[in-house]
Amino acid sequence: NRALTETDYQLLGGVGGAITNSADRKYEELVTKNSAYKNTVRQVMSRMVSLQGGALARRQVPRSELVYANDEENDRVETVINCFSEARLIVEGSNAQGEPYVEPAHDILVQNWTQLMDWVKEDEGKIILQRRLAQSAEEWSKKIPTNKPQLLENIIDRLDRILYGPEDLFRKVTDWRIIHSKSRQNRQKESPDNPRFFLWDSNPYLDDVSNRQCQFDRNWLNDLENKFVEKSVLQKRRKNSWWWRGLFTVVAGLIGFSIIASIGQRNAQIALTRALITSSDARFAEGKQFDALLDGLRAIKQLHETLGGQDPQMRAQIAQVLQQAV
Repeated sequence: NRALTETDYQLLGGVGGAITNSADRKYEELVTKNSAYKNTVRQVMSRMVSLQGGALARRQVPRSELVYANDEENDRVETVINCFSEARLIVEGSNAQGEPYVEPAHDILVQNWTQLMDWVKEDEGKIILQRRLAQSAEEWSKKIPTNKPQLLENIIDRLDRILYGPEDLFRKVTDWRIIHSKSRQNRQKESPDNPRFFLWDSNPYLDDVSNRQCQFDRNWLNDLENKFVEKSVLQKRRKNSWWWRGLFTVVAGLIGFSIIASIGQRNAQIALTRALITSSDARFAEGKQFDALLDGLRAIKQLHETLGGQDPQMRAQIAQVLQQAV
């Protein structure tokens, strides 16, 4: 009495129909529970699809690739995996290196589930870009020293974010082709052991990823991928801003030298005024009243040119000298 007849089997749509119907039910259960699962299921299942060869196939996804910066999203991801695993729609395992992974239990799920096929069709370009990003982010993370203090680097990153505002305004009215060319040359000189070597600061895909992050509300990138993009953007800003900061340093230096030179010139003129006052007083003592008068007149002229005549003490000294000379 528990037999499944051929007619019943056909009505169920065969194996493919049974699997996709089960996926629809589980999806509806989760979405009914919380509408946020729409994006979570879409995100998790889209990562389990391989687009190589032009045909959809299942893909093993490392569990580390399903870790996000948002704790609530991580909880939903775990719920989706457990729910679909209990329904035998996805399987969990470990690879040869002992790293845990998840993947669809059947190729039929990725080839026949209409919901998943619609997602993949809509996000095909984004999925391809995410795969490239994930590989580069993984290589970058392996090169980061685990015992290196990050305090100084975090301070530099924060300063770069603060400086980005004025630099961005300057960049909009400046031709950066020479700078970009220099950035590519510097990238070729960097050591492959340096984590910065794997960043996308010179990769044209970086702008696409940054724009997609702004355009999509759902968490498209996982925690590692987000950090990789953020570091790449900061590195690109640093390389693009070296000219601006160099120009700012030069201008600030010139202004500083001008101020110092101006102060030095002013002090020299004050010293000359005092010397004329002293000379006028000495010549009066020697009986050279006319010469003393000339030095006194030169002193008052120099005082007005240097200080605008606003030094009371020097004005009083000159007035005394002039009065004696007259």
